[in-house]
Amino acid sequence: MPNYKKKKHHSQHKHGHQTKSTKKDCENDDDTLQSGWSKLYEIKTSEMMGRYLVATKPIKPGDVLIEESPLVVGPPTEYGPVCLGCLKKVVFPQSQCKCPGCHWPICSQPCEKLNQDHGHTNFECNFLREKNVVQFIEKYGDNDLKVAYEIIFPLRCLLLKLHDKSKWEQLMEMEAHNDIRKNITWLWTRNQTRIVNRIRNEWKIDDFTEEEIHTVCGIIEVNCFEVGHEGAKGRALYPTSFLMAHDCSSNSTHTDNPENFSMQIRAMRDIKKGESITVNYGYILMGTLKRRERLNMGKFFWCACQRCSDPTEFGTYCSALKCSSCSNGILLSTNPLDQQAEWKCLKCSHTIEAKHISSMLDKLFDQLDSIDPHDVKGQEMFIERYGNILGSNHYLILSAKYDLCQLYGRAEDFLVDSLSEDLLKHKEDYCRDVLKVVKVLEPGLSRVKGIVMYELHVPLLLLAGQRLRKEQINKSEFMKCLKEVVSLLEESSKILKMEPGQKEQEMAHGAEMALMTLKLQKLL
Repeated sequence: MPNYKKKKHHSQHKHGHQTKSTKKDCENDDDTLQSGWSKLYEIKTSEMMGRYLVATKPIKPGDVLIEESPLVVGPPTEYGPVCLGCLKKVVFPQSQCKCPGCHWPICSQPCEKLNQDHGHTNFECNFLREKNVVQFIEKYGDNDLKVAYEIIFPLRCLLLKLHDKSKWEQLMEMEAHNDIRKNITWLWTRNQTRIVNRIRNEWKIDDFTEEEIHTVCGIIEVNCFEVGHEGAKGRALYPTSFLMAHDCSSNSTHTDNPENFSMQIRAMRDIKKGESITVNYGYILMGTLKRRERLNMGKFFWCACQRCSDPTEFGTYCSALKCSSCSNGILLSTNPLDQQAEWKCLKCSHTIEAKHISSMLDKLFDQLDSIDPHDVKGQEMFIERYGNILGSNHYLILSAKYDLCQLYGRAEDFLVDSLSEDLLKHKEDYCRDVLKVVKVLEPGLSRVKGIVMYELHVPLLLLAGQRLRKEQINKSEFMKCLKEVVSLLEESSKILKMEPGQKEQEMAHGAEMALMTLKLQKLL
């Protein structure tokens, strides 16, 4: 998540997740953070990327590169009241359960996640009690409550200075980019009014300077990971994972354990010796113009990786728009590394200014985002309405298709037993459309690929059975289809059983059970 516009960037970026360079860093590879995993990587330093990880030997898909506990975990932004222990949502002030020490609301009495060293510690509890902060939150409305809970994460980081010097020193190794952030007026002002002033002036906490609070805010913005799953979400900082460089088509992925927020980094594909180890700070199904914009806004750098540099995004055309001035023409950016570069039709040379493209994409994203995540008809209407503008591979269309892949068979009125042949074919087509793109943009053991593969086996198996019974296909064609189903289930199970989330684990188990059923029925 470093260097904003000051310098050009390589294909991988050590932006926000960057450490401050020291003389030692520049002269030697740094081995201070390496542990049991160090046989797979070493820490390198460059002026452009800061410190980053490089493979010391060939790494295979699925190999675990890093597994570590968080330094600090805290509530997300704009989320509202949560249990300070487990981060599950609580209703305030109606919550009947409160921490016996500081009297902040908790999920239950007692919450088993209280007093953990990366969350609501005894020190934090005593500190909040002594400052009597609860007196303020008891008077807050919804908006102020959201701010109060947002403050908990930076406050936890700051408290390390008072009770855990070792962790505080590790935290201070992370880059805050204060020089860049000071020039982003809206961001600096937001942190000053919402966090700095509230801590020092309203809550009367004068243990930390304004500069220290701003620095911690920067460290969080640049280096934190969003963690948690359904029911408990948060943000976390890790002692080593922040060193991972970024690439929009990364070779590694990260997952966090929903029980303790421990982080695991593992390889998605083969990584060569000497290759930088990268993760994707963004979302795979997002086009270059908006992906680079969000990375710059959130992590303070302009990505220039291979995917961002290629107008076609490795031939997927997931940013391409249909030309309105000719038939079958498509519009692409003339220079995807320039946010202001015009877009031009490859067929008729019709051009559109980038600002108009950006404005349109924002409006369409807002429309898609406003659709209820369980609304099948709403997603279908979006595809039907904008498919002629965006094209079948556009990332907004693919996002709707990805949702529908999972909704068909699960949503109310669209349960699997009630799906018509046409809807099963819809599900199959959507799965194939998404899978085709994901295989290119995120090759290897991709979570998205694993989910889509699992979803795809359902319509294939059901349609093949229906067509065999109707004698639309013969036994040989049916067995060919089953061979594809088995391949999908095996790969899906392999990928998803590595994921700690309940949804992924259920899918992995479902894939294994489906394979067992096919074997018992002697269809394999």
